Amino acid sequence: MPDFLRRDDVAAVYEQQTGYAPRDLDFYTLLAALRHGIVMFRISRRALHRRMLDAWSRASTGSSPARAVSRSSPTRRSSGSDARRARSSPAGSRATHRAG
Repeated sequence: MPDFLRRDDVAAVYEQQTGYAPRDLDFYTLLAALRHGIVMFRISRRALHRRMLDAWSRASTGSSPARAVSRSSPTRRSSGSDARRARSSPAGSRATHRAG
């Protein structure tokens, strides 16, 4: 899409609608690229920390990424019976407190 949102066209429409001619567009383009790079760096770092990139590389060898992540994740899923046990135990029930 070579003619979509060309900088000169966008600046002309902006000036027409606001009455202000934008200046230093090269600086703001560079600033936007820098901010985008920082965001992408942080996302990549977070993904590496959570072993997501490793999981996706395993997915390319045939296993699903969800399965690869669940194998590398140390978290334990609680079953429904755990919740039922907590509700039926005295510690899990509501204790009434009488002021006396």
